[in-house]
Amino acid sequence: MSPIARVLTVLSLLVSPCCLPAQDTAAAPAPMAAVTIDRITFTGSDPYTDSELLRVIQLHTGGMATDPILSAAVQALSDTGLFANVAADVAFADGVHTLTFKLKPIPDDQLFHVSFANLIWLTPEEIDTALRRAIPLYHGKVGGPGKTADQIHGVVDNLLAKRHIQATIGYAVVAATREHPYRALEFRVTDPPIHLLSVNAIGGPVALVNAEVAAQKQALAAPYNQGTAGVTTEDILLGPVRDAGYIGAKLSDVKVLRSATSDGIGIVYTARIDAGPQYKVGKVVWAPTAVYTAEDFARDCELHPGTLPREGALADTRQAILNAFHRNGYIEAEVHIATDLNDQDGTVNYTFYAVPGETYRVSKVSTTGLSAEAQAEFDANFALKPGQVFDSLYVDNFLVNSPSLKALSGYGYSYQTLTSPETHELELTLNFSPAK
Repeated sequence: MSPIARVLTVLSLLVSPCCLPAQDTAAAPAPMAAVTIDRITFTGSDPYTDSELLRVIQLHTGGMATDPILSAAVQALSDTGLFANVAADVAFADGVHTLTFKLKPIPDDQLFHVSFANLIWLTPEEIDTALRRAIPLYHGKVGGPGKTADQIHGVVDNLLAKRHIQATIGYAVVAATREHPYRALEFRVTDPPIHLLSVNAIGGPVALVNAEVAAQKQALAAPYNQGTAGVTTEDILLGPVRDAGYIGAKLSDVKVLRSATSDGIGIVYTARIDAGPQYKVGKVVWAPTAVYTAEDFARDCELHPGTLPREGALADTRQAILNAFHRNGYIEAEVHIATDLNDQDGTVNYTFYAVPGETYRVSKVSTTGLSAEAQAEFDANFALKPGQVFDSLYVDNFLVNSPSLKALSGYGYSYQTLTSPETHELELTLNFSPAK
């Protein structure tokens, strides 16, 4: 007679907590007795392979399973930042103990792309190969700042150390742009300073020579960025060409020569502009939502059929959509632009769509740096209260839109938010200082 199937333990963990949720000791189940693992399975794990996941949990068939061991495995998967939910259970049936991990990966378009802005001693291929070897679930994207970001930092440090290169590297979140329509985690060398000494990009349309010269001067004044996020050196150099309708323009024969200077490392940058065909705007489409309707889009869209697809028009249209979501508590909202090139009639069609994420509400509002009089004025006039949907635009423009406030008129401020992904709440802190 075959044994009755029974679940021995169930453990789950949402993204972000540093440890398993506290449980009511009176209702807590008895600890699971140690059992031998006969089989390990994963559900909902795509796009990650079983072999990659096994490297993370560091368990194997024939090993032992206990509550602490499973807790550690669940925590290890959660710490990757790639899963919205992780659960594990051990079931016994037909004489076999099966350990199953039930996973809910964070959607791909909500992950952060990894970009390396100015690691001039390493090629992108070298960095990517080292990261995939060292980090089991690394596919070029991360869940955000966290343990995986620290791992990436460590791998890059080791690559530089092997070449006897001393450099200080930092990382930061970079917002999406038209050319790079995704949030990114950008790694940048902060010491020694790396800057452009000269830029020479040739081969673009003759009519745009003056605009390209201006773009090269702009690139010289901007931070050097050879990565895949933010405003890159390539984006600046190709800006005039793309604004003239050559939206598929690329740089080729790129050469980057470096030399030591009195204030860091200088870069001599040369490239050829391959403009490609010229396009005009065809169709512009928005998938309406309750937050941002078709009428809203018609009012705000700066792209019109038959005109040139200017980068500024794309950016402004995208920002208008984002503002609507940010006013309604969707602080993680992203707006993407799908581009469809029609070579037969020389048009480009754009489809805008949003990935809103969750609505966040304010749980607490606090301030620093205010006098008693200014604090009283703030309390009486700041309309965003606990329980309300967070409106980042209101916070951004609070003083600008409140010119009659007297005690607060002598202050400027910055603010920070502390979010709870589990409850979709945030704590808002406004840090005031005397205006200069």
